[in-house]
Formats: sequence, C-alpha cells, structure tokens
Amino acid sequence: MNGESWDSMKISVIIRTYNEAEWLAFSLDSVLKQEGLDQLEIFIVDSGSSDATLLIAQSYKEFANVTILDYEGNYLPGKSLNMGVVRALKENPDFILILSAHCVIQEKNAVFEMAKALCSHANVRTVYGRQLPLEFSDPVAWRDMTHLYQSESRLIEKHPSLNNAFSLFAS
Repeated sequence: MNGESWDSMKISVIIRTYNEAEWLAFSLDSVLKQEGLDQLEIFIVDSGSSDATLLIAQSYKEFANVTILDYEGNYLPGKSLNMGVVRALKENPDFILILSAHCVIQEKNAVFEMAKALCSHANVRTVYGRQLPLEFSDPVAWRDMTHLYQSESRLIEKHPSLNNAFSLFAS
C-alpha cells in the first residue's frame, strides 16, 4: 500500500460501460456508499453507448471524483478495462477495483475488507466478490449469473484467472 495507514488508502475504480443506463446508477451508488474509503476515484470507460449511460455518468461528476474515458472502436471489455487501468495508474492508487456497470456491491465495507485481505496475505494478488442476480434482474441475467458463478471450486478449477465483475488488486 502506498499510503502509511488505512486512512490514506487510495482506490481507483474502473467501470466499463456499453449501454448500461439501466444499471449504472445502482453500481455507482454502491461504490459511493462504501465505508472506510476516503480517497476514491472512479473511471468510467464507455464504448460508445447509445442510451443514457453517459448522461448518468456525467451527473455523478457533480458530487464524486468521476472521470469519463471514451473507448473508440468496437466494444471489447478487456481493452476498455486496460484503458481504464492505464489511466488510473497515473494517479498512483494503492488498489484498483474492477467493477462491471451491472454489478451492485451489497455490503458497505466490502471493498475495505477486500483491501485488508490483500494486505494480510503476501501471496494473494487479487480478490474478488461473487456476483449474484438482484431481485429485479431480468431472466437472462439470472440464468447467466447462476450458471457462471456457481461454486467457487468450479470457478477456480475451470477459470483460474477469471476476472470477475467485482475484483480488487494492489497496484
């Protein structure tokens, strides 16, 4: 950790978007409600959304440290995440949180606890949270999330480098 204490912990959040107007406010609100995070910066990497995604993102700039980056070209989640990480690293964060725009953090201290886990185990480089459908998720999201994120042993066995929709790593 670059800071000398938990009070100075700096986290950069990377959220990739492509037509995520339905979910983005839920996701951003869940980040902003996190406890124990005094230095939080959010980078929204948009890949040419044609819905209200950018309007929603812009509205958060009024009261949060939000930077909107435009990824030009076809929507490629990996490339847009890389663009966000490269930009975030210029701010010298202690940790980088990768969060899908449709991922809503449920626990108010989840990110803080994830950061503590990273610092407590020298051999751990990344931690992630399991994404579950919410009560208002559509049937396709329910199917995808319950199929993709079944048991942890299945994930580790078949996808050892899985970059979940909610993961944190030290920068």
